[in-house]
This record gives sequence, structure tokens and C-alpha cells, in this order.
Amino acid sequence: MTSRPLVTLALFAYNQERFIAEAITSALAQDYSPLEIVLSDDCSTDETWAMMQKAAGEYSGPHTIVLNRNPVNLHIGGHVNTVNRLARGELVVAAAGDDISAPHRVRTLVDAWLSSGKMAGVLHSACTLITENGEVIRQFGCPCLAQLASLAQAAKHPAFVIGATEAWSKAIFDRFGDLRRDMVHEDHALGFRSLLAGMPIVYVDQPLVFYRQGSGISTVYGSSHVRPKDRKTMLKRYWIDAQQKLDDLKVIPNPAIEPIVRKVARRYQIALAFEEDFPGLSEGTRMVRDVGLSYVARMTLKRIRNSWRDSKSSAV
Repeated sequence: MTSRPLVTLALFAYNQERFIAEAITSALAQDYSPLEIVLSDDCSTDETWAMMQKAAGEYSGPHTIVLNRNPVNLHIGGHVNTVNRLARGELVVAAAGDDISAPHRVRTLVDAWLSSGKMAGVLHSACTLITENGEVIRQFGCPCLAQLASLAQAAKHPAFVIGATEAWSKAIFDRFGDLRRDMVHEDHALGFRSLLAGMPIVYVDQPLVFYRQGSGISTVYGSSHVRPKDRKTMLKRYWIDAQQKLDDLKVIPNPAIEPIVRKVARRYQIALAFEEDFPGLSEGTRMVRDVGLSYVARMTLKRIRNSWRDSKSSAV
């Protein structure tokens, strides 16, 4: 009988005292073995760390518990890098401090990974969206499966696995090294890395996570009109995604893909510039040369629309 691989369930938390008890309980309730559970706090200022320590001290089950607290706030990219170095498992299953994992989540993902011959670089699943109070909203499947079907599509679009449900092979980090510390969308980066390395992305069409809405980084997404500050935040995050891809293309060069990523990065740079003001003639000419007239025209119309909406919002 083939032995089961050691797997790490990494619970990432930052200032989530309202939800962390449920997240920890669901982690400890996993029915897969052998399982290492890393409870990691990114220098919270509330009671999150104390609650993690208490839960670990009271636990007497079959899983190995590892406690980690970052001495300073590392943000998402830095936190993922730190926990990934701590993890001893061949596969790392990620969990957020405000979400809840189904008890069979790790087992189901491991089965899918083993079915791929351990070739899958990233795995993810469907989830159940819940409110901050835990009320079920609906089931949610990955909206980007088509974009994740090829490296070229993942390069062109902000293609992402559902980060709240993701797991990754440690082999990805062995190949590429750490993520950028300012990285927020690690789900974008890991999917691209997996495809760039020729490692398939496996999607499990089962809801394995209760994904809490209205908290965490997702609060600035999903609206057709957001505040200027939020628009700039989103655009900068996407620009950082492109920079991460360019970093990874230095590890595994791909002459067909790099120009695509550079154009995407330039588009986000231009979109950020339009958030500040309309470009002058010479700058506008450079923009058209770099990304085409249609994109610059679209950004111009968006600038006009957003300026009007922002003025209406500030008047309310």
C-alpha cells in the first residue's frame, strides 16, 4: 500500500479575532493524515495570536501543530513566503483566518493531486459564499477556468484560481523561489507559475470552503464603481501581478509570452496614470504607440466617466 504524503494545512491570519476560532476548529477537524497544521499570524494587533496559542495548547488530536507569529507585518506575499519555508509537507493547502474548511477538504485535494501523479502545481475547488455572520449566500465556482487553460490566456488576463480554496506543490517554490513581498494576488501568481513550469492546474468541482464575504482584501472588488483610492489600489495590485510574472519569466524564459506580459504591465501603468490626470500630447502619443489607440481611448472615456461619478458621490 502506497504511503500517504505529508501535507501542510497553512492557516493565514491577520486581525481576525471574530472568525479565527471557526477557522482553527475546521483546520483541526480535517480527516486526512499525516497532516501538519501551521497556525500563522501576521503580527495582528487584536486577539488573533492569543486565540491561536490557546487552541494549539488545548489540542490533543492526531495532527502536528506548528505555531508562527511574524515579528512584523509581512503582508500577503511575505507571509506566504514565510509559511512556505516553514511547511514540511509536499503539498501546502492554504486557508484564510476568516474562512471555514470542510472536514474532507485536505483529503479531497490530496486525492486529486495524487491522481495527477503529483504533477499538478496548483489545485483549487468550488466554494460556498457566506456572509460575515456565516449565512450561506450561494455556491461559487471558478470564473476563470477558460483563462487558466493555457499559459497565453493566463498571461493576457488576470486569471486566478480561487485563492480561498487553493493548494500548491512545494515544487513550485523550489523552482521559482519567493513571491514579491508586495504581492497581494498570490492566486494569480501561483497559477501562472504552474502553467509556466508545465505543471497542470487541477480544479475540483466541489465546494470545500466556506468563503466569507465582506472581510479581507476582497472588500474593494465586485463593484462597477469604487472610490478613487480603491481603483488605484486595485490597479497597482494588478501591475504588481505583471511584475511578478516578469520575474518568473527570468527563471523560465518564454519569448512568446514575455511580450504579452510586458504589454499587460504597460496597460496597468497607463490606467494608473489616467487615475491621476489626462495625459499630455507627447505622453498620450507614447501610450498609443505602446498599447494601441483603442485602449487609450477606452481609458480616456473611463477617466471622464469616473470623474463625473466621483463628483456626484462627493456631493452626496
